[in-house]
Amino acid sequence: MRRLLLAAIVAVAGLLAATGPAVAESGSATLSLVAQSPWIADDGDLALELRIAGNTAETTLRLQLHRTVDRR
Repeated sequence: MRRLLLAAIVAVAGLLAATGPAVAESGSATLSLVAQSPWIADDGDLALELRIAGNTAETTLRLQLHRTVDRR
């Protein structure tokens, strides 16, 4: 589970760094989920593709991951 969380944080941090500073924009940032891993094993990695737009200055993103629900 920690490995999964770490992978998600690294992916999001890379995307936030790649967006660069907003140019003369005010207001809040928007975050869109473009794609995600369809299924993740307990020891697997989560892959997220996010689209981030707007002013990201002083923005914090927190992810909370949960285990799958046993439907048996």
